[in-house]
Amino acid sequence: MHKDETLLPNEADSILGNVTKRIQSIERNGQRLWVKTIKHSKKKIGHRIQKLLAKLIPLRMLRVTVNEGGLSALKSEISRLETFRDNDIHVPHVLYHTDTQVIMTDAGIVLQDVLDSEADAKKRHALLASAAKILAGIHKKHLFHGRPYMKDFIYDQKTKTLGFIDLEEDPLQVMSAEEAQARDVWVFLAGASSYVPDGSDGLISYYEIYRSHAPEGFEKPLREFVQLLHPITRFMAKIFGDRLGKDVTKATRATSALQLYFENKTA
Repeated sequence: MHKDETLLPNEADSILGNVTKRIQSIERNGQRLWVKTIKHSKKKIGHRIQKLLAKLIPLRMLRVTVNEGGLSALKSEISRLETFRDNDIHVPHVLYHTDTQVIMTDAGIVLQDVLDSEADAKKRHALLASAAKILAGIHKKHLFHGRPYMKDFIYDQKTKTLGFIDLEEDPLQVMSAEEAQARDVWVFLAGASSYVPDGSDGLISYYEIYRSHAPEGFEKPLREFVQLLHPITRFMAKIFGDRLGKDVTKATRATSALQLYFENKTA
């Protein structure tokens, strides 16, 4: 499908008439399309923990940025997809949308699935290194993702290109663009921690790759964020241990690794 192709209303209606899930793939003329239905958001347990931490620690970067759903959220995501695409960043192309649904091209395989199925540690490292570089690349273009977990990166196997999906969150409601970029880095490292051995060295290698390609001045808000957050996450890890849950545990690992890195830099 040509990157500038769109769908006629009758074609789109035919596709949307077969949709039964919030996110569903549809085959059309031998090509896969994706239909996403925007509903009002439901804040999960992780969001509640994040909200609690935001009250304990005076950092805007910890505030929940999940969108409230509905038409405004749909328009926001479409606008961000178009902005990324205009900046030559690999994202799905929006073919058609209504007030509640959007039809997009297939952009590839979710990076998390690629990593989970890849047995070769060197290939996993190469993919994570590429993800760190592309994250730095969008930051250099004054953009941000909002929550770049491994499931929010997309990998085109034909072109070996990494990109992004699910630009739903809008951090600018509660923080600056610089803070949103710093949080991107923290979230990315938390996700990457699932694919590196225990300890900070492997995780920090991806931060150093990001750092070597990142825009100037990015590190200050990240350092301040980590320095305030680290005592809290360390306390929570001691008290709750394995009961913290996977997402909080990964965030704790990323925070600890960054704190150690910053301490060693100033030593």
